[in-house]
Amino acid sequence: MTGDAARRELARAGSQMRMRVHVTPTGAWDRSERPRSLSIEWAGRVGHPSSYGLLGGRPYDAPVVMVESYGAIYKESLAGPADEVRWGLPDEYRTTIQETLAAQPAIVAVNDAAFAAVGSSAHVFAALATMLATLSTGKLLPDDAELWRLWDRCWNDV
Repeated sequence: MTGDAARRELARAGSQMRMRVHVTPTGAWDRSERPRSLSIEWAGRVGHPSSYGLLGGRPYDAPVVMVESYGAIYKESLAGPADEVRWGLPDEYRTTIQETLAAQPAIVAVNDAAFAAVGSSAHVFAALATMLATLSTGKLLPDDAELWRLWDRCWNDV
């Protein structure tokens, strides 16, 4: 994956689900062709206790979470005005993410996250961690339909 950064925003037909995927491709210095960094933001049904999360990371030599606990409000989140979203990652989700990453074949360091006061859950972050690790191994960002199929697999396998 080389070239300019790619940012895609997807809306699932017949559903309230939305997703943003942002990929920064490798530079000429990296011969692995894996993305330099990527982030996934997902929002499901408004008001549901498992309806929002954002994780970003990069290939690394150990599965680690390097994110502050709480940060500023993220006003442009996919959760919209129905929930308060903040940058950061509360401790209650860290263990789930670390355990999920440790079980993945790709090694990823999480260095960006956002959570919703009501809509985030350990399940959401486990699914995001699985998808982050899976996409970090690819050379190309899949098309929209394949991204949704991958999300479904990540969500159901957690």
